[in-house]
Amino acid sequence: MASIWKQPLSIATLTEIHHHTTVAHLGIEFVEVADDYLRARVPVDLRTRQPYGILHGGVSVVLAETLGSCGAAYACLPAILRPATNVERQGTPNQAREHE
Repeated sequence: MASIWKQPLSIATLTEIHHHTTVAHLGIEFVEVADDYLRARVPVDLRTRQPYGILHGGVSVVLAETLGSCGAAYACLPAILRPATNVERQGTPNQAREHE
């Protein structure tokens, strides 16, 4: 199978770009880069568990969003991938109406 990645991708690259981010803080570890998927794991420890001792659901969302975002970013050509730049300017729909 041909690789879906349009840019060079490795565990080292993914680890490096997430230095000093939520991913690093939560201890998410990238463990595999295959031709058509990424794999990571997250520890269940004091950083990531609920008071009941089980993994916090929000951490599961962070893991899923991280893999989805990385997969999408590296499956795009660099010229196509542009960071969102207008999020700060738009605010919420109610804030936009207040200025009209």
